[in-house]
Amino acid sequence: MMGWGDGCEFSGMESGHMGGWRMAGPFLGLLLVLGLIALVVFAAVSLARRRRVTPSGASLAGQPSALDVAQRRLAAGEITPDEYHKIREALNT
Repeated sequence: MMGWGDGCEFSGMESGHMGGWRMAGPFLGLLLVLGLIALVVFAAVSLARRRRVTPSGASLAGQPSALDVAQRRLAAGEITPDEYHKIREALNT
């Protein structure tokens, strides 16, 4: 009579069934965790780059800087040159 572990096909590694998967399971789990960490880091870096501001103060997302707005308002006649110079001095400090 055959018992457990003496060649029976339910004994796992002895019969060859699922033997390779027992070794791959922890490795695949580690790959999954590392992949998720890499995805989170990639998303954080992508968001940080999207919100970066240029040296002139303009956002890379297409938002004009305060100085750009002041220049536009001066050109449109909404503010006087004196007001523009005050704004520019305040922004440069």
